[in-house]
Amino acid sequence: RFNPDVVFTVIPASRQQTMTLLKAAGRAATNIPIIVVLETCEPDQVVELLENGAADFVTSPLRVSEVLPRALKLIKPTANSSKAGPLNGSQFGFKKVIGESPVFLDQLRRIPIIAKCEANVLIAGETGTGKELYARAIHYSSSREGRPFMPINCGAIPAELVENELFGHERGAFTSAATLQTGLIEEANGGTLFLDEIDCLPVFAQVKLLRFLQEKEYRPLGSSKIRRADVRIIAASNLNLEEAVANGKVRQDLYYRLNIISLILPPLRERREDIPLLARHFLTRYASEV
Repeated sequence: RFNPDVVFTVIPASRQQTMTLLKAAGRAATNIPIIVVLETCEPDQVVELLENGAADFVTSPLRVSEVLPRALKLIKPTANSSKAGPLNGSQFGFKKVIGESPVFLDQLRRIPIIAKCEANVLIAGETGTGKELYARAIHYSSSREGRPFMPINCGAIPAELVENELFGHERGAFTSAATLQTGLIEEANGGTLFLDEIDCLPVFAQVKLLRFLQEKEYRPLGSSKIRRADVRIIAASNLNLEEAVANGKVRQDLYYRLNIISLILPPLRERREDIPLLARHFLTRYASEV
């Protein structure tokens, strides 16, 4: 009878009660979005909740910077949000993801579920497995599709310029800073920032990125003002990041903040049945250019 605009339900208390609530809401077709509050965040648990009808999730303790953007997006959906649904080949970024093998489809089926929430995503896979293509598919299948998708290769930026690239600088922040420069986080505001080779990010930059992930706040070089940005982070690596954490190359707290939902992309040798499809795709593509 109350008919709320959005529902927050807390786990734990009773996991079964939460699942019952999600399924009941689905059967009633109330279209009332349900946000699940988790004390701990396991990727499998998150996917299960989203598959059972949760609109999004947030971890406790609750922060205004995390709760309000989620609630507002669900109460006042963007004009493009209705398009975020089952993927098809016409969607930008997804049309380049090619394959029919079971191991390939297992990961592909998760994209619509991942796209409809705001959680950070960590994509693992060897070089050439299509990590950026998957990141684009998630972005362009989400309510952020009309906003920027900003890719950055963390391994291609000199260590001394990483902070400047991410957060930007004010005029006069350092000797050669003759003009103001916006960072990638500001340019991606409202959209998605794709951090490839996240393991190459220097430790000092990892600390500042972690702060942004926690509070959605950052400070450009040379600025005395804290700024805010609504950016979804998708990170990727071709290394085993758990080993990188153990070796001290990646901060453990940053790893846990990024690894909310994980995708592990199979190499081509594990999906040999897709080789003819890929060969036909590239043959057609390059033949048309002759």
